[in-house]
Amino acid sequence: MGKNSKKRANDVFGIANTNDLKDFPQSLAFQLWNIAVAGTPMDTGNARANTKLLVSNEKTIAIGWDTFNANYVDFLERGVGPVKKYKGFISVGVFGSFIQAITEWAYFGKVMGSWSTPVVFASVSNSPFVAERGILRKVGFPTRKINAIQRERISQSRQMYGLNIDRGQLERRTGVPTMESYGRSPTMILSGSRETSAPTPNQRQQQRLSGK
Repeated sequence: MGKNSKKRANDVFGIANTNDLKDFPQSLAFQLWNIAVAGTPMDTGNARANTKLLVSNEKTIAIGWDTFNANYVDFLERGVGPVKKYKGFISVGVFGSFIQAITEWAYFGKVMGSWSTPVVFASVSNSPFVAERGILRKVGFPTRKINAIQRERISQSRQMYGLNIDRGQLERRTGVPTMESYGRSPTMILSGSRETSAPTPNQRQQQRLSGK
């Protein structure tokens, strides 16, 4: 997409209340949010962390996948490109689980289980997408691994600049997103707040000096 692309979330699932249903409890919205996160493919954790509860009130619940931060969600859902096995993960898998949860709530008059903000654990992937490897190679980063922060920043940069990204553009958006910056152990990302453990200023400076 062009430089004028705006941040957006698409693939939004929404339900609206009618006179036949009592008000939606917040626990139902959190249950559906957790279902959506759990049903989203897991690799680095970026796609799950960008599964958002957009609207939650007595009359409307809306959940969406932020394709500015995770632009590959669209082709995973459509089964386009080299990864086919997740085709329909939203329209078939997540949607089907939504229907079951909503039906149970309407029938039993309560939400099954106790639900809160979903927690996503980020990890390092050994399977960057072809386009991601090309960008990592172009800016001089290792191409065999990618973490959640790198994947999100590459998605953002691709939405703004397409594939014409230089190292300066990527570093301005990432603060030099190298593997070493974030370590090898899983990092917890809270989907609602986008909290994550970050490198120290000394680590960042070392990465800049080394050119990694």
